[in-house]
Amino acid sequence: MTIQPAYIFGFLSVVFAFFSAREYLRQGGKLSISARVWLRIAFIFAATATLLVIML
Repeated sequence: MTIQPAYIFGFLSVVFAFFSAREYLRQGGKLSISARVWLRIAFIFAATATLLVIML
């Protein structure tokens, strides 16, 4: 039994979204550059997971 790549990318998007939220809260509600980068990476992984689900 193998893990579908879409699940891995979906999990990674949740992890990076968590990092972004943690940085956002740490900065007192300001979206810093690092939080934006974490969020952008989360969106990329989420989009990849979505495309993999649609294509497979």
